[in-house]
Amino acid sequence: MHTTDCSTTGNYTRGSQFEKNLNQLLSSLSAGAIAGDWFNTSSVGTGPDQAFGLIMCYADAGDATRCKECLARAPAGVRQECPGSRAVTASNDACLLRYSDKPFFSAYDASTNISYTKLAGDQIVVQNVTTMNNTRWQFLNKLAERAGDNTLRIDNRSEPYVAASAQLYAKSVFGSRERS
Repeated sequence: MHTTDCSTTGNYTRGSQFEKNLNQLLSSLSAGAIAGDWFNTSSVGTGPDQAFGLIMCYADAGDATRCKECLARAPAGVRQECPGSRAVTASNDACLLRYSDKPFFSAYDASTNISYTKLAGDQIVVQNVTTMNNTRWQFLNKLAERAGDNTLRIDNRSEPYVAASAQLYAKSVFGSRERS
């Protein structure tokens, strides 16, 4: 599965300082992740032209070859899919690439759409949102602890949500390990 979310307002122009910073960022993010532990965060530039980025492989991406291919292809893919965008989140089955003109490291992003569905694909209605949120936060806290305890600082788990006869799935990257 491949999804890309491109910003559509306040985009940069060709040849701008932001584009130069972004090009440098995307090149260094990918190279750093491939050479390291398949995870990299960085920023390039200053002020309104500063670009912040994150690239990583998912813990369940499969083999090293698949991960490295995804890391290598991701920057060119977002340039083609989102020309001029100042903020992009692109995800596929093996890796994630995110960049923005705003800092987002170690920040919760509530804009992600969450869908609660039955295995048959029918939409379900959560009867008690408070219970669902409490269950979800307990699950995410356990996930963050597990990610923090392993050397790659990533983890993925599932946990049953009994009230809806469904499963909660999540992947976590613990903290931000910025590199320059």
